[in-house]
Amino acid sequence: MVVPDSSSPHGLKLMIKDYPYDVNGLEIWFVIKTWVTEYCTFYNPSNEAVKQDAELQSWCSEIKNKGHDDLKTQLWWPKMNTTADLIRTCTIPIRRLPHQQTNGQPLVHVGTGHRRVQRT
Repeated sequence: MVVPDSSSPHGLKLMIKDYPYDVNGLEIWFVIKTWVTEYCTFYNPSNEAVKQDAELQSWCSEIKNKGHDDLKTQLWWPKMNTTADLIRTCTIPIRRLPHQQTNGQPLVHVGTGHRRVQRT
């Protein structure tokens, strides 16, 4: 578990001092977040670019309204109006990859991060 801490190297403070993989996990997370930030800001360099990206907005709407029809009214959904929203949304599924590999879960879940099978 981590909490925000501006005095720490990655801006996060580890709450459990003796967890064996805490530093490694934090390093991996930081590298992933850095890569996602560089990638997202290359294609959407401003908040206005994120708002005007029709394909991105359609993707977010589909995830929320079709992929999670039962949760679409929840307030925690990102608005996808800023570059920070985009970076946060894209970092979460990628960050889960090492954890899923360790626990033996199929990698197919990583590529479809926020989707779930719809029963007809």
